[in-house]
Amino acid sequence: MVMGGRSKRLEADLRSLRANDPALQALEYAHHPLSDKKLERLARAIRAHRYLRRLQLSGCAISSSGLRRFAAALGGGGSGATCRLRTLDLSTSPAHPGNPLGDEGARCLAELLGNLLSLRHLRAGGCGIGDEGAVCLAQHLEHNHTLKTLDLSCNSISDIGAEQLGLALLKNTKLEGLSLWRNRIYHHGAEALATGLASNSCIKWLGLGCNCIGDEGVKALSIALISSCWDSKLAWLALGGNQITDKGAQHLAVALSPQRTNGQVVLEEPVEGEMTGLSEQIRMGGLRPMLDVGMTPSHVSILQDEDTGSNPLTGEE
Repeated sequence: MVMGGRSKRLEADLRSLRANDPALQALEYAHHPLSDKKLERLARAIRAHRYLRRLQLSGCAISSSGLRRFAAALGGGGSGATCRLRTLDLSTSPAHPGNPLGDEGARCLAELLGNLLSLRHLRAGGCGIGDEGAVCLAQHLEHNHTLKTLDLSCNSISDIGAEQLGLALLKNTKLEGLSLWRNRIYHHGAEALATGLASNSCIKWLGLGCNCIGDEGVKALSIALISSCWDSKLAWLALGGNQITDKGAQHLAVALSPQRTNGQVVLEEPVEGEMTGLSEQIRMGGLRPMLDVGMTPSHVSILQDEDTGSNPLTGEE
C-alpha cells in the first residue's frame, strides 16, 4: 500500500472511531509505520470508542517515545474512559521491521496496564525488552487482576528478569499464559519461575522454548509440578531448544506421569539428540498436558481471545 493510501485509511478509521461505529471491533496496522503524532491521534480516538476489541500494531516502527504518547492518550484518567480494548499486539515478525520499544517502552506498557483495565492480552515479542523492562512489567503484574496472557518472546530477558517474573507469579492470580520463548534464561531463571509457579494455580500456557535452562531448570519445573496444584491447570508446556538431555526428560516424565494426571499428551517430534528418553515414557502411558519440545512455537489454540476466536499468544485461529 502506498503512503497516500495508508494515510487515507488511517483518516477513515479515525472517523469511524469518533463516530463510535459498532461494526469496528478490530484494527490492523501491521507493518504500517506510524509516527508519534499519528499514534497519539489514534489513541485519542480509540479512548472514546466503546466497541474496538483488538488492535494490531505489529512491526510499525514504534519507539518508546511514540508508545509513551500512545499510552498517555489511551489510558489517561485511570480507566481508559469508555475504551474496551482487550488485545494489544505490538509484536514483531522476523520478516519485517519491529517496534524498538526497549526497556523504556516496557515501562510505558506497565503504566498502560495499570490504567487500561479492559486489556486482557498483551503481545510484545521482539520489541527489544531486556531485564529492566521485564522487572517493570513484573512489578506491575504482582498487583494486576485483569491481564490473562503476556507474550515477551524473542526479547533479551535473562535470569534477572525471569527472577522478578517468578516473584510476580507468587502474587498474581489471573495470568493464564506467559511466553518467554527465545530469551536468555538459564537454570537460575527457570528455578525462580518454578518457585512462583509452585504457588500459582492459574498458568495454563507456559512457553520457555529456545532458552538455556538445561536439566537443572527442568528439574526445578518438575518439582514445582509435583509439589503444587499447578499441574491441574497446565494445558501446554513448551521446552524445546533448551539443551535438555534424557536426564532432564526423566524429571518431566515423573512429574507428568499418568498416575498424577489424566488424559493424553500431544507431542511433537523431539529435537534430534534431545529429550529422546521421553518417547518410552509416552509409549507407556498418556501424559496430560500438551508438551512441545520442538524448536519453534507451535501455533496451537490453547487460549482463545473471546472476541476474535484466535490464540492471543500466537495470533492463529
